[in-house]
Amino acid sequence: DDKMVERPKEVVGGDDEEEDVEVKVVGASAGYAPADLTKWRVQDGVEDLELSHFHRLNAGFDKLDDDFSGELSTAELSKLWGPRDQQMLKKLDRNKDGQVSLYEILLQWYPSVRKSQLLRFVEIEPSLTTIHRLSGYLAGIPHPSADGFHQIANPNTHALPLELLETRKFHIGGEKFSFVLWQRAKALRDPPTVLEILQAWYPNTSKQVLERFTTTRVPYTELEECLAAFSKLDVKATGWLEADLCVQARGVKRCQMAKRNPQHPPAPHVMQLVGLMKPYFFASEPCFPVGHYIKLTVPMIDKILEFAKALNTRRPSPRHFSLPDLLRYSFANLPCLYMQSYLTKRPLNPSSFCTCDVCAFCRAKGLA
Repeated sequence: DDKMVERPKEVVGGDDEEEDVEVKVVGASAGYAPADLTKWRVQDGVEDLELSHFHRLNAGFDKLDDDFSGELSTAELSKLWGPRDQQMLKKLDRNKDGQVSLYEILLQWYPSVRKSQLLRFVEIEPSLTTIHRLSGYLAGIPHPSADGFHQIANPNTHALPLELLETRKFHIGGEKFSFVLWQRAKALRDPPTVLEILQAWYPNTSKQVLERFTTTRVPYTELEECLAAFSKLDVKATGWLEADLCVQARGVKRCQMAKRNPQHPPAPHVMQLVGLMKPYFFASEPCFPVGHYIKLTVPMIDKILEFAKALNTRRPSPRHFSLPDLLRYSFANLPCLYMQSYLTKRPLNPSSFCTCDVCAFCRAKGLA
């Protein structure tokens, strides 16, 4: 039953198109013809998922995700697919929560594609541990695998010509980096640096996000913009952001996009945050722009909370975080003592005095 029956059906043309337009696809895949997910089957022979094809699948997913939750209910899919596809539905709902994500669909329908590639299609904010491994160095800390980009690249140019990649058998950070990916990186810069390598590896992650993971300096003007944006998000004027308020704001924003009323009237502080949210890559995950490089989403907030918890930073509650927490996490490649402590899992010396751009800025503003 899992074999592919036909290619994805595009929802274009015909009289039905006018009705489909009512369910608008938003986000980065809005310009692509949505694939009809009810006509899709497993593709065992496909080992490399094309970016354009991913966008069509994402657009098709968004058309079914009418409440913009980022998930499809198994009950609704059961109605759409009928009795013939119930076995596939059980496979998709791997954690048995009654919901199916786009990533779960990709894992089942493209079993021959590397999981790391599928994850990079849906991962808009890469994890620090993965970036550390692929880059080889982060915040000046070498990765123990010793085969990341900066550990195999030309030490004089900090670039990776093809002959060096060939000597590593097309592997960076323990993962396959194919000739096709290298060509994509080379088209951006010849020979490619770590930024272009990451751009080729993470096609759906914005350049600004990847620049955060590679830069070792942050302009003072950028930090000023981050402070101004954070101050607006600090709707209670406490000096902290409350994660739960951001989650509630996302829920209200999703209701607005779905043209539905929230279950409960939102508080004024929540509505202030809703007004600051902007569309982002996935329709279900709007963001709060913070400066030029940071697109703050709820999943990213969860990572910042984990970062702050690991460092045991002073906070009113585990669900609060500060501007220093946000900036230290976001600009992870700065030679910051806090990030170095996080990566090495060594406690920060209380008498340590960090001079990185972020810590110096926060100290000057009385935020450190």
